[in-house]
Amino acid sequence: LVLIGDPKQAIYAFRGGDNYTYLLAAKAADVHRTLSTNFRSDAALVEALGATFAGAELGHSQIVVRQVSATQQQSRLD
Repeated sequence: LVLIGDPKQAIYAFRGGDNYTYLLAAKAADVHRTLSTNFRSDAALVEALGATFAGAELGHSQIVVRQVSATQQQSRLD
């Protein structure tokens, strides 16, 4: 059984998003993996947000902002 979760999606509580359910499932898991690559945003944005929010706890000590890299090196706005 593979479970995939993103606790930052709890902003969708009106659709059933729930950090406590995420934390219980994560606690029960034998193996944890974290995606370390952002495929949507360009490197400048990813780096700026990483510098701003590095290590920030998002409502719980087990929900933190982790460093990621970007696949898009060039600005996507040009």
